[in-house]
Amino acid sequence: MRKYMLILLAVLAFSIPSIAQNGNTSAVLQGARYVKLANSYIHDGDYNKALQMLSIATAKLQNLTGQESLYWKAAIQEAYGTLFAKMNMLNEAKEHLQSALSAYKKIITMPDGSPYAVKSLIDKLDMPIGNPPPWNSVQISGGAIAGLTNIANYDDSKLKQLPSGLPNSIENISLAGNKFRDFPTELARLPNLQCINLANNKLTNINIDFSSLKKLKWLDVSNNKIKEIGNGISSATSLEYLDLSGNKLKELPIGISNLKSLKILNLKNNRIPFAKIKTLIQSMPTTNIVHDEYVPKEEDIEE
Repeated sequence: MRKYMLILLAVLAFSIPSIAQNGNTSAVLQGARYVKLANSYIHDGDYNKALQMLSIATAKLQNLTGQESLYWKAAIQEAYGTLFAKMNMLNEAKEHLQSALSAYKKIITMPDGSPYAVKSLIDKLDMPIGNPPPWNSVQISGGAIAGLTNIANYDDSKLKQLPSGLPNSIENISLAGNKFRDFPTELARLPNLQCINLANNKLTNINIDFSSLKKLKWLDVSNNKIKEIGNGISSATSLEYLDLSGNKLKELPIGISNLKSLKILNLKNNRIPFAKIKTLIQSMPTTNIVHDEYVPKEEDIEE
């Protein structure tokens, strides 16, 4: 009887690691499947679905070790980097790609393998590529161009107000690096707008009714001095990307949670307490909210 017990224990000793290993292999395969799905959605332009797939992949792989799981964890970082690059969030893209590169270098020695490819992507991010929306690769300067009246670029033109005579056909307008103090309400009269870039101006608030801009998908007001956003933002129901980073916001209007199409909300470098951001995350589960931890400074407390 003792002999049979010893045999049984020996069998179990060999079978339990095997079962565990099979479980790990299954989880790795599932994680890899979601990473591949995420890349497909990135290629297709469905960034919201891509973020969902990457979140699931991360959960599948987070407690696993071994070469295969480490590879796919690096692949997740690479996918995030590619996604943010397509959204023109270059700092976030570089951060994730650097993380992927570091992980790949530890497990891959092939000369033309993943480390080489990711390093090439990082190098491209360092090139001066302007600030185009992801759906439009055309770069134009000097205002609306004959034959291409759907695009207007007035970057770094020292403007304080919107140029007159803009045609209703304009879809993309870039006004970055100017001297706007107020959000130009005249933009609401351009019903075909899909992209507005007002980064690096002197805006202090956004008080505009967006209800007439039913096609607006991209709004960049980063690096201004914005302290207040009116509830009119809630009527920008087609908005998919909203960059509010680098401002002086302490809170956001309640109506912002009504933006059901919003895929990316960038809140980095503001003054919003994490408790409020946490509430926002809970009320906007399908939006990727990019944020950092705000630590109050002495001048903030004085204000």
